[in-house]
Order: sequence, then structure tokens, then C-alpha cells
Amino acid sequence: MKNKIASIVIALVCCFNAIILAGCGKNENDSENGSITKVWTALPSEVFVQDILPETYPEAKFDIAAMKGETESGQIMITAGEFIRGIDVEVTDLVGEGGEVISKDNVKIYGEHYVEIVSPYINSGSTNVTIASPSGFYPDALIPLKNFKAKREDRVEKGHNQGIWVDFEVPADAQAGLYSATVKLMLGEQKEVTEIPVSLKVYDLSMPVEVHSRSAFNIWYSQIASGEKSNYDSNTNQAYYDYLLSKRLCSPTVDPNKSANIDQLVEYMVEIALDPRVTIYNVKNFYIGIEYPTFLAARPPQAVGLSDSEIANRRQKAENSTYAGLKKVFTKVLAKNVEKIEEDPDVYGELNMFKKLTFYFYDEPPAGYPREMIRKFNEILTTVKRDFISENQETFERYPALLESLKYDVRDMTTVDNLHENLRISLKEDGTPDYEKGDGVTLWVQHCHIMNSEATMNLIKERQSLGEQVWWYTCVRNSPALSYYVESKTMNMRLQGWQQFEYNLDGILYWDCVQWGSLTDCNPYNSLDNVLYDYGAGEGCLLYPGYQYGLKTPVGSIRMENLFQAQEDYEYLYMLDAFITVYNAENGTDLDAHALVGAMIDDMQTYTFIKESATPEQLESCRIRVLNILEKFASGDSASAIDLIQNELQ
Repeated sequence: MKNKIASIVIALVCCFNAIILAGCGKNENDSENGSITKVWTALPSEVFVQDILPETYPEAKFDIAAMKGETESGQIMITAGEFIRGIDVEVTDLVGEGGEVISKDNVKIYGEHYVEIVSPYINSGSTNVTIASPSGFYPDALIPLKNFKAKREDRVEKGHNQGIWVDFEVPADAQAGLYSATVKLMLGEQKEVTEIPVSLKVYDLSMPVEVHSRSAFNIWYSQIASGEKSNYDSNTNQAYYDYLLSKRLCSPTVDPNKSANIDQLVEYMVEIALDPRVTIYNVKNFYIGIEYPTFLAARPPQAVGLSDSEIANRRQKAENSTYAGLKKVFTKVLAKNVEKIEEDPDVYGELNMFKKLTFYFYDEPPAGYPREMIRKFNEILTTVKRDFISENQETFERYPALLESLKYDVRDMTTVDNLHENLRISLKEDGTPDYEKGDGVTLWVQHCHIMNSEATMNLIKERQSLGEQVWWYTCVRNSPALSYYVESKTMNMRLQGWQQFEYNLDGILYWDCVQWGSLTDCNPYNSLDNVLYDYGAGEGCLLYPGYQYGLKTPVGSIRMENLFQAQEDYEYLYMLDAFITVYNAENGTDLDAHALVGAMIDDMQTYTFIKESATPEQLESCRIRVLNILEKFASGDSASAIDLIQNELQ
């Protein structure tokens, strides 16, 4: 299998191969000094430090493959042979072989803004395995080229790299086929021109509007104003929430202006419950109104000095207020859901406000009373659900989908290093989990760096087989574990979608996208280097404020774009699983899409740790091969699709 992949990778490298632009802004000494500017192209899942030059330069051309409704990207790389003053880019329409046209307006151009990383991060804690990263200036923020030029950032020092990011957005109604275009790069005051050919293959497949990989990428709205400064207004929070949705990612918290209290949140739930891009919304503790929440544990530190009777009294109050608060939330959600369905069945007939509803009672609970609190909260949640269903039996008989979601989708998510035994559901006498009692976690969010052993992966499979959900998250580790630091191996972020599917993980969580408050002048453009809790560069900062560039929307990053395209890749694999499931049912076979994906990316990883030898070309090769399998299935040629699958499994 390794030989087969290697041969494919060698062939695929032609996708992004080389042109040398001689005499760009040339002076009379250039020929003597060998000073020539080089223009080349690169895949989106790799970055190049500003002053570390490649040993070889691939040819400058884009060979793009995508579904309808999908975005695929590439990079134009410039290595300056002398100082370059000014960068301009023009794009022609993409024209199909039959004369079909995809407008050039669907090609978006961004300048890559560089930030200095002085001390690349080494993993904290007991895991000190890392893939070494050099110090230097790394590209990250993606500035629309017009705004990039307005700040005069389109200057390149001699001997430096400068990246230009190119998004190819394929319209949902595009015709399948092969399209051609030209990207014209003009450098320097003389606007010396390099023409970069574009080949775009649009497959007769469509990217789903609905997002199937769930995510909880938090937005700490209190941080936004610090970065946006005078740019901040009543629409800014929502602009950030919507921006994440445009990248197939979802914040579990919504605009505070729409969620000041439970009634306001429930009203907004109507809209986001129907939005196929939204995969989760959290009901925070303050909506529940828990009294003495720490006293859900028998003897929390706050109990010191209290009598046994006072401790018991406070615990009972905490349990009662938690029960009442949860029931209040369910009552308001059910009433609003039924109200809207009866108001207009044509518009709201499919409304299910329970399906994406989760709680987040306690973050990363250490051993001791916090875990006891979580167990008690989940036990009360289980009791409330059971009582509420019984009390509203007639309503749920009319709306069985709401009943199923309340039973199985509404859960409390808990972030953990591993699936701690003292957080699991209690066992019955027969040794099976007592889900009727429900006094434990059933939606685990597992730290990804722990997921690197057979024992851990087997435990995850065991809990999944019981009907429990497992998500994953990343924090305080660098590559080879999944990481979002600027100095991390960028393709690790795109490989995320493949690993998540392989291990059947329901979603991914990240603690914040806009943690700017601890940065100098709250400005991530100046520096991201080890300023937050002494972690890696960009921890908690996946987005940049639009303020510095006069934009009313957040500015994206190379890291965010790779996470976005990982989400799109996940949809490929979700579609693949659906096709294989139908094929198995019709033919009595037992093909496994998760095992197939594992076989395809086996050479790139050890469990969830990326191998240092893994390359973006390998992953791109996998993506193209999956597209070809999907195309065969979609056209009705399942026999050829199965042949391609069998080739992967050999």
C-alpha cells in the first residue's frame, strides 16, 4: 500500500509545480548577482516561514478538484530576488469545455500577513513528543487583497517569501466538467506579469448544506470589543457567529444580545434550530438558576465549618433548584416548539428545538468534588427528562421526533483528559450501566493527545457501543497531536476531518476563537508568540479583528481555512459512508467506510498523532481518490466504485 501511495503522490506533485519569473523589477546588476524572483504555487495545508527558502520551486499552476458548492484553495508563493514594491492579481472567468462559465467573482484573493514566532512551543505536561518547528515569521491572517494593499503590506524584502491565498468557490449550481482560467500576477511598480494557468475539475457531486460534523468552537464575546475597538457595534457579535457558520463551524454560545435570559434564548432557538449549518447550542448554568451549585457534591470545600444539617439543607436546595431550573428550560422549549409548529406547519413542521440542545455544566473537572457534582447534575437531568416526558405524554405522542431528541440528543457535555471511571454511569447488579439512574457522563469530550494508544481507542469504542457520544478537543499540545498553534504542522488541522471520521467521533470542541485580551494592545496582528498562558502562538486566537483593515467582519486565518476544508472533507466521508451503507444493504456485504478511511490515511498517522513524514500531497491524493469513488457511486456505477475501494484495502 505504501508503494502505491508513494507513486500517486509523485504524480500528484504536478498539481502544484514551477515557473521562474526573471527580471521582475530588474536592475542592471541582477544578472551578475543571480538575483531572480521566483513564483510558484503550494497546497493550502502547508506554510512557509518568511525567510526560509525552499530548496526547489514547483511550477506555478493550479489543478483544483472540487464538488459543486465547495471551496478549495491554493497559494501563490513569491520568493523575492530583490525588493518588490506592489502586488496585483487579476483572474479571468473560468470557462468550461462546452462554453460554461464560472464567474471570476467566485475566486477570492487574500494577502498572507506574517507574525513572528520567537520560541516555537514544546508540549506541556507529561507529553513532550513534538514535531520541531523553526522560529521566524509565519503567515496566518488572510487579508482581502484590496485591504492588504491599502495598508501597503504588498511589499516583499529581498530573500523573503510572500504568500497570496486563493479561494476557488464553486457555485452550487455550477455544471460539472473541466474549466480553465488564468491568474495574472503582477509584481513591482513595473507590474511584471506571470500568468498562472488554472484547471478546475467540478465533479457531478454537491457539498451538503447541512453540516454533519458537529462542532463547539466557542466565541468569548466579551473579548471581541477589545480587538474591534471603535469598529464594534450592535451587529459585531452576530457577524462573528455567522462567520464561523460560513466555515462549517458552530459556536455553542450565541450573541449575548439574543440570549440575555432563557426566554430570549428560546426565541432565538427557533431560528438556529432550523439552520442546517448550526450543530449545537449550549444552555448555560445561569439559565437554570442553580442555587448553591457546589453543594451538588456532598462535602465541597465550601462546606467547611457548616453543620451536617446545614450541609444537607444546602445540598437539598441545590438539587431542588437544579431540578426546577431544568424543567423550566424544557417547558419553555417544548411550548415554543409546539406553538411554532401549530402556527405554520409549512414553515415549522420540521422544527425540533431539542435536537441541538446541550448543557455544559463543568469544564475539565479535576478529581474530587467537581466530578461528584457532574454525576449528580447528570442524575438530576436524567430524572427531569423522565418526569417531563411523563407529564407531557400526550404532547409527545403528537410529536414523537421531539420525544426522541429529548431522550437521546439532550445531554451534558464534559471535557476530560480521558474517560475517567469515576465519571461513568453507575453499574447495575448485572454489570451493565444503569442509564435509568443516569448518574454519569454520556457526552464525553476527550482530549486528543490522550487518543494515541490501543487501550484508549478501545475504551472509546466500548463507550460508543453503549450509546454514549465521544467528541474530541485540543489544548496545550503541539504536533504530532492535533493542535491549532501557528507553528503547528498545518496539514494536521486538515487531517482532523479524516481522523474524526475514522474514529467515529461525533464532534470537536475548541475553547475560544477570539482570545485577544491578553495580547499587547489586544492586537493579534503584532504578535501571537507565547503570550497566553505560555502556550503556543495563536492559542485561543483563530480569528483576527477586522478593525485594523476597515472591515466589519472578522479576518480569517490559514488555520481557520484548513479547519473549514477539514469540515468539507468530512462531508466527503459522510457521503461515502451513506453510499457504502446502501450498497451493503442491497448486496449483503459488510464494507466499513471508517475502516476504509483508516486504511487510506494509515501512512500519515499513528492513531491520532500525525507522522512527521506526512505530506500535504498525500492527503490531497486521498481526497481526489475519494472524489473518484463518490463520482462512481453517484453515477450509478457502484461496481466501479467497489473496485476502487478494494484497491484501497489491498
